[in-house]
Amino acid sequence: MSRLRRIVSDMAFRRKILLLWIFVGVIPMILLITIFVGRVMQLVEYQSRYALRQSFEQTYQSIENRVNGMEEIARFLLADRNVQSTFSRENQIYSEREYLDRYEKIESTRRIFVNSIGVDEIVFYLDAELPMAGKSNGNKYRNLFLLEQEEWCYSMLENRDYARWGIIKTDSAGFMEEYLSYIHIIQDPENFDVINGFLCLSVRQEKLKELLLPVLEEQYLYLETPEGDILCSDISRGSLGVVPREGEVVRAGTSWYCLSKEVDSSGIILVSATPKWVLTWKTAKSLAGLMVVLFLLLGMICLIYLQMSSRLTKRIISLAEVCRKSERGILTKVEESGGNDEIGVLCIAFNRMTDKIEDLLKEQYRIGEEVKDAQLKALQAQISPHFLYNTLEMISWMAVREDKKSVQNIVRSLSIYYKSVLNKGRDEIHLWDEIRMGISYMEIQSCRFKGKINFRSDTDDLIPDIIVPKLILQPLLENAIFHGVTKKPERRGNIWMRAHRADGQIVLEISDDGVGFKWDESMEENNLKSTQAEPEYGNMRTEMGSKYGLANIEKRIELFWRQRAKMIVESTPGIGTSVYILIPEDNKSKGEAQ
Repeated sequence: MSRLRRIVSDMAFRRKILLLWIFVGVIPMILLITIFVGRVMQLVEYQSRYALRQSFEQTYQSIENRVNGMEEIARFLLADRNVQSTFSRENQIYSEREYLDRYEKIESTRRIFVNSIGVDEIVFYLDAELPMAGKSNGNKYRNLFLLEQEEWCYSMLENRDYARWGIIKTDSAGFMEEYLSYIHIIQDPENFDVINGFLCLSVRQEKLKELLLPVLEEQYLYLETPEGDILCSDISRGSLGVVPREGEVVRAGTSWYCLSKEVDSSGIILVSATPKWVLTWKTAKSLAGLMVVLFLLLGMICLIYLQMSSRLTKRIISLAEVCRKSERGILTKVEESGGNDEIGVLCIAFNRMTDKIEDLLKEQYRIGEEVKDAQLKALQAQISPHFLYNTLEMISWMAVREDKKSVQNIVRSLSIYYKSVLNKGRDEIHLWDEIRMGISYMEIQSCRFKGKINFRSDTDDLIPDIIVPKLILQPLLENAIFHGVTKKPERRGNIWMRAHRADGQIVLEISDDGVGFKWDESMEENNLKSTQAEPEYGNMRTEMGSKYGLANIEKRIELFWRQRAKMIVESTPGIGTSVYILIPEDNKSKGEAQ
């Protein structure tokens, strides 16, 4: 470290300024540019993904409309009376001419739907026992045995699946062509347990491709059947695996941004897969020009700064260093070189200003000490005689009942209590006197509440009898009574006062099993530090007549021990509250420090 300091000290002035500029100007600016560019890249990528999602949703709506339309046509045809009566096994009394007339009506309806919604084929696969099965009207009425070798056909017949989507291969113009088909069982209208065949509505993949318009050239947009077959794409089956609804998958070292959604309840899944590098590359390409401009601007700023810094002098550097020390609270005078130019006059004026600031700080320190003393006395002056009135009234009531022993005990406790409170007008008190004052107070209150308050005191006899601010335990005991125990439905409970040593500190503890309250760090900062907003437990008009709560005690111990003592509050609703006062065992209070 000393060697590094020596190297920096031996550097030329311009090099020091350059080094300072690099760490203070260049590096932070580069970081800001990097963060800015990163945010812009995120924004551009978000917009690209948003465009992909919007295009995906539009495509989904088109496919969904086509799928729903085909399903509606299938339900309409199967509900047609001509179809039901013609494909019934019970109605075999029609002549061949009558069957031809019925098939002609069915064919007329079939052509209307084929021409209106873009369905390429509507085919009936009929049981061989039905007339005209595979014998008339070209290849629109086929024999059911053509499909019996298909796995899906066997599955539908076995499981009684009424409808499904799948791929059917059909001989078209001399070659086999795959169609996306909606397949529905044709039930016998007289006996639903009998299956007479299948109704298949099919559409060519070329027509589906017209609906699948990718936004990006590298984007794959395709359909996947329930069996996992891929439609309208040259991507291999299962190459992307299970595609999430929206997210990223990594396959063969390539990260893909994927979208998927099932079309209604058909089992057909619309999938969009875009290589992530495409989104990143397009974003980086759009930011290349912006990066060049930003770095050129940074270079120009560096040149201007170096030109201006070369004109500074040694006395300016010295004065600037003294100013930096002053900002950190270290008042230092500038070495006067004896020159009478502008810089020399500035150094003399700065030294005079430093002298005045030191005088003002000393004066402010003296005034601050007086203000703290005044605050302490004002906090302790918040006691009024309401407690005395209530206690005297209780003694009067006991005297009427001629309870002499109780009157004697209460008078003795009251005497001990007020002897400690008055303390010959002094603001400080011995710790054991403060503890005895708390015990006397609780004896009076226990008698007042007729045994509903069970008070226990546990103090370590080895605790030194140090000087503490007066009245730091009694308000906590009063809070425990009136905002802890008596708030319970049964209006009874336990209160503990403990005092012990731990880790070089004296710990004073007041605990109760009352109703408690919700306590968190924000309340500790906002409520204990301000007498304007305290929780119910510490913001109360006590029977002593003052708003004498936790904030007052906190403030008093901070002033007395110069921030070396502190108060901790732990409370749980329905369980109780504990207040701890941690006092340094060396007991360097405000008076002793002076």
